[in-house]
Amino acid sequence: EVHSINAELRLEIERRSDAEKELIRARKAAEDANASKTRFLALASHDVLQPLNAAKLYVSALEEQELTESALAIIQKLSHSVTSSETLIGTLLDIARLDQGEMKPDIESIDVRTLLSPLVDEMAMRAREKGLGFKAIIRPCWVKADKTYLYRITQNLLSNAVKYTENGRVLFIIKPVKNTVYFKVIDTGIGISTDKKDSIFGDFFRANESKEHGIGLGLGVVRRLSLQLNSDISVTSKIGKGSCFAFSLDKAEPKQVSNVTAKPRSTTFTGMDVLCVDDQRENLDAMQTLLQKWGINVVLANNWDDALKVCETIQPQILLMDYQLSHDSEKNGLALIEEIRHRLNIVVPAALITATPDESLVTQCKAQGVNFLAKPLKPAKLRALLQSM
Repeated sequence: EVHSINAELRLEIERRSDAEKELIRARKAAEDANASKTRFLALASHDVLQPLNAAKLYVSALEEQELTESALAIIQKLSHSVTSSETLIGTLLDIARLDQGEMKPDIESIDVRTLLSPLVDEMAMRAREKGLGFKAIIRPCWVKADKTYLYRITQNLLSNAVKYTENGRVLFIIKPVKNTVYFKVIDTGIGISTDKKDSIFGDFFRANESKEHGIGLGLGVVRRLSLQLNSDISVTSKIGKGSCFAFSLDKAEPKQVSNVTAKPRSTTFTGMDVLCVDDQRENLDAMQTLLQKWGINVVLANNWDDALKVCETIQPQILLMDYQLSHDSEKNGLALIEEIRHRLNIVVPAALITATPDESLVTQCKAQGVNFLAKPLKPAKLRALLQSM
């Protein structure tokens, strides 16, 4: 009988060992599949954003045309669709880059009111359009954070509050207490059941109670960004009554503000010679269409050699350069800017406009005195940059 029991125990141990090995294999397969998905999204981002970049430039050029009211309404709907696509793709790529560890926060002292006031104005307008009340109570304060991260976290929380509230109001509070600054977004929306409070921060989570469209990625990004700032999002909620999302950041000392008067910006581009270099013809055509609307003389090149030939006949006043210009990694946009400056023996003002998701590029641009703009390009940012250059 003892031998029989021992035999059964050995069989049970073997069964459990096999089951454990199978679980380990399954977990490894799932992790590999997730890593593969993340790598694909990160590597594909450059190609995914190229046509979207061209679309935004074309839409901006159309908006500057003299159009009938019906045509303008169609263009505005097109612009909204392009912006929605940009937001969705940008969120997917952010998730991929965060999961790959490619996004790291740049911690600095931030004036909260200066950073978030434009966002608050935008959300207040959205709330009014829905017939909602909106109130922001922002005490003057500075925090230690990454500007982009803090803006994106706040943008997602406020956007969700307005989106999922049909009646009532949205309240946004920023309150410094001793060495900590507390952020709260309170709404009278649909609310979240207790059993779903943890699930809402997962990717692709959608509340069944909501009539709003979306694929449920915003809060997943919020959780990832907040954790990188050594903060965490807490939520209290009641179905049918509303929700309160809260997080906190360390208080910071204000930066010293320079009293140097900024030089006046040019308000006209007429006669300005700009060299645009991009390996995607559709981006070049779209850029030319927009810049010519602004009165700029545009010269195009879609590779390294053509750009250098152009500079043998003209001296461009500004360079607008894509980063990936060929399969030769050494012949990239930053290297081409340096080569053109060397040949012309002058530091030509330049901007790198790229969809390449590499944080180190921003650092390289700063070191070389080159402005950095991410694709899809926002025409308003481009115009402001050209005025400052």
